[in-house]
Amino acid sequence: MKIAIIAEYNPFHYGHIRQLNWLKTKYPDSEIVIFLSDYFTQRGTINILDFEIRKKFAFQYGTDQVIKLTDEEVVQGAPFFASKIISRFEENAITHISFGSELGSYEELKKLSDLLKEEINNGEYKNYFSLLKENKNVLIKSNDILAISYIQAIEKLNLNISYLILKRNVDYNSDETIDNITSATNIRKMFLENKNIEKYTPAFNHLKNEKQVMKNWYFIFQSLFLNNLKYSYFYIKKINLELYNLFKKHIYAKSYNDFVKACTSKYTPASFVRRAMVNFYLEIKKGKGIDY
Repeated sequence: MKIAIIAEYNPFHYGHIRQLNWLKTKYPDSEIVIFLSDYFTQRGTINILDFEIRKKFAFQYGTDQVIKLTDEEVVQGAPFFASKIISRFEENAITHISFGSELGSYEELKKLSDLLKEEINNGEYKNYFSLLKENKNVLIKSNDILAISYIQAIEKLNLNISYLILKRNVDYNSDETIDNITSATNIRKMFLENKNIEKYTPAFNHLKNEKQVMKNWYFIFQSLFLNNLKYSYFYIKKINLELYNLFKKHIYAKSYNDFVKACTSKYTPASFVRRAMVNFYLEIKKGKGIDY
């Protein structure tokens, strides 16, 4: 029995430890494999804990193997992110997948998955973002979007994978705390507010200042965009011509958050903007040619 967990651990906290302890207690003879993001997160931000530190804590609390994901695999919308990583399950002999869910059961997630597929297949919505934004009858928390994407990817790839789903104590973006458990989002927020986070994460001594990290990242992006204008045009235009025009118009915005907000539109969510910035950077970094 080989259990996969797809994780960012941004930062690693006691909710993650709860999941690992649950798996070790319930399935003591199993092997736990973490598919762990590297520098960037799936949303296009930067992890505030270095990969090696997150890996160390994963092993310390019971993981058997950590597989580093590439930034190219990670910085994708939920369906592509799930497909990329789950396509690696077979070569790693994965038999089970475990994840946290606000809904808490496979049956509920599957029901919602089928509803989303039906709505999109009917042609009324282009993707999850537009469906969830415009259809008030579909209520779903952000972490369950990933859970549903995992289910759909496993079905599409026709893999024989079983689900080990742990109901989340605290919602993904919530600032609620239960004993020593709160969301990673809240831990990052508390850290920026200079609040004591030792109760919520064993990695409290290793966190980077997210504001400074994103400030540095925005400066790098600005420099690359302005110094590679021809490349910027041909690469970003292939993603979205409107997005290129927005990038060019707002490239001198004062801060990362101001830039992302200015480039966000009705049909271009902030997450899309953040990921486009990262993918442009990755293309430049590799010196990859664009076919145009």
